[in-house]
Amino acid sequence: MEKNSSNFLIVLAIVAIAMALIAGCTGTDKTAAPSTSAQVPATSAAQLTPLNVGYLPNNGHALIFIAKEKGFFEKEGLDVKLFQFQNSAEGTNAILAKKIDVGGLALPR
Repeated sequence: MEKNSSNFLIVLAIVAIAMALIAGCTGTDKTAAPSTSAQVPATSAAQLTPLNVGYLPNNGHALIFIAKEKGFFEKEGLDVKLFQFQNSAEGTNAILAKKIDVGGLALPR
Protein backbone atom coordinates (compact mmCIF):
# COMPACT_ATOMS: atom_id res chain seq x y z
CA MET A 1 0.00 0.00 0.00
CA GLU A 2 2.78 2.42 0.90
CA LYS A 3 4.63 1.64 -2.34
CA ASN A 4 1.50 2.44 -4.39
CA SER A 5 1.06 5.82 -2.71
CA SER A 6 4.73 6.70 -3.24
CA ASN A 7 4.42 5.73 -6.93
CA PHE A 8 1.30 7.89 -7.17
CA LEU A 9 3.14 10.85 -5.65
CA ILE A 10 6.04 10.40 -8.08
CA VAL A 11 3.68 10.30 -11.06
CA LEU A 12 1.80 13.33 -9.72
CA ALA A 13 5.07 15.26 -9.35
CA ILE A 14 6.13 14.37 -12.90
CA VAL A 15 2.77 15.52 -14.28
CA ALA A 16 3.00 18.79 -12.32
CA ILE A 17 6.51 19.47 -13.65
CA ALA A 18 5.45 18.67 -17.21
CA MET A 19 2.49 21.02 -16.92
CA ALA A 20 4.72 23.80 -15.60
CA LEU A 21 7.16 23.32 -18.48
CA ILE A 22 4.37 23.34 -21.05
CA ALA A 23 2.85 26.47 -19.51
CA GLY A 24 6.25 28.16 -19.63
CA CYS A 25 6.66 27.34 -23.30
CA THR A 26 3.37 28.91 -24.30
CA GLY A 27 4.26 32.42 -23.17
CA THR A 28 4.86 35.22 -25.65
CA ASP A 29 8.23 36.70 -26.45
CA LYS A 30 8.62 39.87 -24.36
CA THR A 31 10.95 41.47 -26.94
CA ALA A 32 8.48 41.14 -29.81
CA ALA A 33 6.34 44.02 -31.00
CA PRO A 34 2.99 44.39 -29.26
CA SER A 35 0.23 42.28 -30.71
CA THR A 36 -2.36 44.01 -32.83
CA SER A 37 -4.65 41.02 -33.10
CA ALA A 38 -7.65 43.10 -32.06
CA GLN A 39 -7.13 45.30 -35.13
CA VAL A 40 -6.54 42.45 -37.60
CA PRO A 41 -9.67 41.38 -39.49
CA ALA A 42 -10.70 37.73 -39.47
CA THR A 43 -8.79 35.60 -41.97
CA SER A 44 -10.79 34.78 -45.07
CA ALA A 45 -11.15 31.19 -46.24
CA ALA A 46 -8.82 31.87 -49.18
CA GLN A 47 -6.00 32.90 -46.82
CA LEU A 48 -6.24 29.90 -44.49
CA THR A 49 -3.41 27.36 -44.56
CA PRO A 50 -4.75 23.84 -45.13
CA LEU A 51 -3.88 21.28 -42.45
CA ASN A 52 -5.02 17.65 -42.60
CA VAL A 53 -5.28 16.10 -39.13
CA GLY A 54 -5.72 12.41 -38.43
CA TYR A 55 -7.38 11.12 -35.28
CA LEU A 56 -8.50 7.88 -33.70
CA PRO A 57 -12.10 7.28 -32.56
CA ASN A 58 -11.52 7.72 -28.84
CA ASN A 59 -12.23 10.43 -26.31
CA GLY A 60 -8.55 11.41 -26.16
CA HIS A 61 -9.01 13.48 -29.28
CA ALA A 62 -12.02 15.44 -28.08
CA LEU A 63 -9.97 18.63 -27.78
CA ILE A 64 -9.43 18.65 -31.56
CA PHE A 65 -13.19 18.80 -32.08
CA ILE A 66 -13.66 21.45 -29.40
CA ALA A 67 -10.96 23.64 -30.97
CA LYS A 68 -12.55 23.25 -34.40
CA GLU A 69 -16.05 23.99 -33.07
CA LYS A 70 -14.88 27.10 -31.19
CA GLY A 71 -13.03 28.42 -34.26
CA PHE A 72 -9.56 28.33 -32.73
CA PHE A 73 -7.97 26.87 -35.87
CA GLU A 74 -9.44 29.58 -38.09
CA LYS A 75 -8.30 32.24 -35.64
CA GLU A 76 -4.74 30.94 -36.09
CA GLY A 77 -5.09 30.89 -39.88
CA LEU A 78 -5.60 27.14 -40.34
CA ASP A 79 -8.15 25.34 -42.47
CA VAL A 80 -8.27 22.02 -40.59
CA LYS A 81 -9.78 18.94 -42.18
CA LEU A 82 -10.20 15.92 -39.91
CA PHE A 83 -9.64 12.32 -40.99
CA GLN A 84 -10.64 9.37 -38.79
CA PHE A 85 -8.56 6.19 -38.67
CA GLN A 86 -9.52 2.93 -37.00
CA ASN A 87 -6.01 2.22 -35.72
CA SER A 88 -2.65 3.95 -35.46
CA ALA A 89 -1.15 1.85 -38.28
CA GLU A 90 -3.63 3.32 -40.79
CA GLY A 91 -2.84 6.83 -39.58
CA THR A 92 0.90 6.24 -39.67
CA ASN A 93 0.63 4.97 -43.25
CA ALA A 94 -1.37 8.08 -44.18
CA ILE A 95 1.37 10.32 -42.72
CA LEU A 96 4.07 8.40 -44.60
CA ALA A 97 2.01 8.66 -47.82
CA LYS A 98 1.60 12.42 -47.14
CA LYS A 99 -2.22 12.14 -47.12
CA ILE A 100 -2.38 13.86 -43.72
CA ASP A 101 -0.02 16.39 -42.17
CA VAL A 102 -0.30 15.52 -38.48
CA GLY A 103 -2.13 13.11 -36.24
CA GLY A 104 -2.59 12.15 -32.64
CA LEU A 105 -1.56 8.61 -33.36
CA ALA A 106 0.52 6.19 -31.30
CA LEU A 107 3.38 5.10 -33.50
CA PRO A 108 4.20 1.38 -33.57
CA ARG A 109 7.47 0.33 -31.94
